[in-house]
Amino acid sequence: MSEVFVLVASWVVSTALCFVVIVRDERRLDDETLARAWPPPSRDCAIIGLGLFAVPFHFIKTRSRSMWPWRWSPRGLALGVAWTLVVLVGNLAVVLALDLALGLEP
Repeated sequence: MSEVFVLVASWVVSTALCFVVIVRDERRLDDETLARAWPPPSRDCAIIGLGLFAVPFHFIKTRSRSMWPWRWSPRGLALGVAWTLVVLVGNLAVVLALDLALGLEP
């Protein structure tokens, strides 16, 4: 039963970290870049539905030079991969801490 708790906690932590990263980034964007971001209801659905994949999609989408999807930005891809790794490391830290606290094998 404790494995299920760790699984649910992992999902909650990764989803919360994705929300933190994307909302924090949206607050720092200028108006032109923010216009390319998802509207808030779509953003929420993307984060819950796509999970971790929403982070690189957000950065690629907002850092592109136009609204067209094939004009993606290498900078956006790099930022998306970097922030995805941050979310993964944060999630890994929580899962390992829970494993140790519950006496599970990592």
